[in-house]
Amino acid sequence: MNLQRKGFTLIELLIVVAIIAILAAIAIPNFLEAQVRSKVSRVKADTRTVATGVEAYNVDHTKYPPSPVVVQQWADTRNSAYSFIPNHVTTPIAYISSKDIKDIFAMRTFDDEHDRIFWQNCIWLHENYNAGGWDDPLFSNLYYPAYGAWKMGSLGPTADYDGGQNIYDPTNGTVSRGDIYRTQKRVEGYVD
Repeated sequence: MNLQRKGFTLIELLIVVAIIAILAAIAIPNFLEAQVRSKVSRVKADTRTVATGVEAYNVDHTKYPPSPVVVQQWADTRNSAYSFIPNHVTTPIAYISSKDIKDIFAMRTFDDEHDRIFWQNCIWLHENYNAGGWDDPLFSNLYYPAYGAWKMGSLGPTADYDGGQNIYDPTNGTVSRGDIYRTQKRVEGYVD
């Protein structure tokens, strides 16, 4: 009588588990990078939507909406990093459906008031910065020549506002430092 058992040996089971672990170790980082790439794509699509609304506003009014942050800065109520899409692009004419476009990278990093795509009118800042009594030439000499009429963006994968000092570049790794910018001069945000 032949009593052969059918089943796997311990060695065979360990080999299968090791193969599955190796495949998981390869797949998980790729999955996480795909998540970051999809979030970057979402931010770029959101800024493209805002840019279209702002340009449509400009066509109708022959000027861009003012940056709400500067008025608030003069009242010492807000940091310049947190200037958001102005009401002008949603009311009384809806150039975009909502001005509260969330920054996917800022969510759960700041409070609800500071988790949106940031936007600044560089022409308005260029013309009005010194009118506020400030002598710093940053806005008048840098913003408008570098960015054009406006700039907007996101905190980027590091969720750290760099103030335009670093621009996100996916060639440095998907979680590289820098903000994701879109400007009138450079739609993908690269600034010389």
